[in-house]
Amino acid sequence: MAEPQTTDAIRTVEAAIRDHHVLELTYVTKAGITQQLTVEPLAIRNNTTHHVVLWAHDLDAGHVEQLWLSGIVAAHDTGRAFAPEVWTPASEA
Repeated sequence: MAEPQTTDAIRTVEAAIRDHHVLELTYVTKAGITQQLTVEPLAIRNNTTHHVVLWAHDLDAGHVEQLWLSGIVAAHDTGRAFAPEVWTPASEA
């Protein structure tokens, strides 16, 4: 599994949600695969399996993802603003 998320990365995610800024994330899946993602962060919440997740619109995949906070190993605020919309992850639709 991923190294634990850093406080700095989570603070960056929280600020980007507040400011509606696009993020570049380094994310490690539960299978141990490292991914570079560009996302519009929407909210941090508990999902139906009680994991703390980031709901984020993955700009490359074109849909909303639930990303475990424990998998976020780095976050960079691009400073690029986006207009938030209401999204429902496919797994909760």
